[in-house]
Amino acid sequence: MVVIGLDVTEESFFTREYLDQLRDDAGEVGQFIWDISRYYLKFYSEKVGLEGCHVHDPSAIAYVIDPTLFTLREGPIRVVTDGPAEGHTMQKYDGRKYLHDDWQDNAHQRIGVAVKDQVLLKLYRDTIVEYGADKEKF
Repeated sequence: MVVIGLDVTEESFFTREYLDQLRDDAGEVGQFIWDISRYYLKFYSEKVGLEGCHVHDPSAIAYVIDPTLFTLREGPIRVVTDGPAEGHTMQKYDGRKYLHDDWQDNAHQRIGVAVKDQVLLKLYRDTIVEYGADKEKF
């Protein structure tokens, strides 16, 4: 299993300009992505103060297409299930022993810790533009 968490997917960012250019260059498919991105751009602008949106789901897909875009770390993981850190994923990757270490022998998983964000954005754009051009042929 490979986990590409929000901390990594938030390293890539669809700006308004990026989405406008994608709309202009990818035909009907680019227009569709531009149309559905309005909701996310509004949310991020109003709730978070950002003029763009993070690349969550496309990052997971990009990993499948090109795993070299991501730096991974290996070790057993746990997900916090209560308290103020609920939902937080922890990974034991250093091999040291701790007082509360009952999960050290769990199977190792790989977690993304970094992404080549500009390369990921180029991959996304090139793929959508190419798909849009192919769709126009039919």
